[in-house]
Amino acid sequence: MSKVNLALIGCGDIAAISHLTGYARLDSINIVAVCDLCEEKARSIVDRALAAERRLGGEKIEVIQQMKPKVYTDFREMLESEPKIDAVDICIPHRDHHKVAVACLEAEKDVLIEKPLGITIRACKKMIDTAQRYGKVIAVAEEVRKSEDVRAVNWAIKQGYIGDPRMLLWIDAEERLHEWGWRDHKLEAGGGWILDGGVHYADLYRYYLGEAKMVYGKTMRYEPFRYKHGPHAFMQEYVWPPGPKKTDPIKVDIEDTATATIEFENGVLVQWIYTCAAPGKVLRERVLYGTEGYIDLARGRLVSKEKNLSIKELKKEFLATLTEDERRRLFPAGQNHPEGNVIGDFCDAILNDRKPEIDGLQGLKDVAIPMAVYESAWLDEPVKVKDIEECRIENYQQEINEALNIS
Repeated sequence: MSKVNLALIGCGDIAAISHLTGYARLDSINIVAVCDLCEEKARSIVDRALAAERRLGGEKIEVIQQMKPKVYTDFREMLESEPKIDAVDICIPHRDHHKVAVACLEAEKDVLIEKPLGITIRACKKMIDTAQRYGKVIAVAEEVRKSEDVRAVNWAIKQGYIGDPRMLLWIDAEERLHEWGWRDHKLEAGGGWILDGGVHYADLYRYYLGEAKMVYGKTMRYEPFRYKHGPHAFMQEYVWPPGPKKTDPIKVDIEDTATATIEFENGVLVQWIYTCAAPGKVLRERVLYGTEGYIDLARGRLVSKEKNLSIKELKKEFLATLTEDERRRLFPAGQNHPEGNVIGDFCDAILNDRKPEIDGLQGLKDVAIPMAVYESAWLDEPVKVKDIEECRIENYQQEINEALNIS
């Protein structure tokens, strides 16, 4: 096999913007089919002109690969009708990740799936167990660590530029009251931003600091409603979508605020705060302190007793240490396209019979940290991350597992 014949399942914005432009940078893929419950979305993927990509020059998919992907609205029909499919890329709501992924793995297709891997830990385990049973690759589209900035920071930490890491402060405070569809509902999304976006941060914490040991978390829902027209995140002067503020209320059942203290196995502490119920001042603080200095991740600067570097200067140092083979391995789609690097790693794992960097187990460990926040808040006591990973604590998740028949 010299190329991976791939099918897209789910043709919303994530697939159409992030993933599709990543595919455009890779020579190791043919997109042979696309599937979405909405046929119009599926056809728009096929017809989309991918402008501003070096290799494409604005041409459509069928011009690049000399074939036009077929369109389906039923993924099972697609799998039966297209035996040449080697792998699938799943970009659908969280509640359906495990159902679709398990079916694809049982059809002996390798699977790339959007984060979070699963809506609960049990859902994650179902996918991992199925992949192992059928000998297939499962990878998570977790792209944050795939950027050159993050690679450079990780390299600097491992080089001891700030000494031994001690603590990481990660704070995001803003107001976001506009509705966000299925993402505002526990049984659809699994939780609020602490899972949906927080799984990115959990992966970053683990990449920088190692494995988490203990979590103490608190969650709150200060705002019981979202609005069709309401204040958008980042406190912009305008309201998106345009219209009067706070109209057409929609009841939600996810958190809008969470705080957590995370203890890592090496003794590093992370203080993690997120809220979208903070009107007025937006706050973004992300600072990693070590025994010899700090890295200001929000402002892009490393300062120690011996160094004072911008992230740009740090990247230059880091990239100069890489061989050409290392560059190709870390950045198969180029240094400035993290999503493409995820896809490139997935395809290389298939073609060379190896594990992807973020496989199912790594995806489960990423989900376990946000779930530990929820479970700790439920119990009002600290929880061991290992107990979350092994499904020994599932109070918060029980409602989801029962509703979706996840056993």
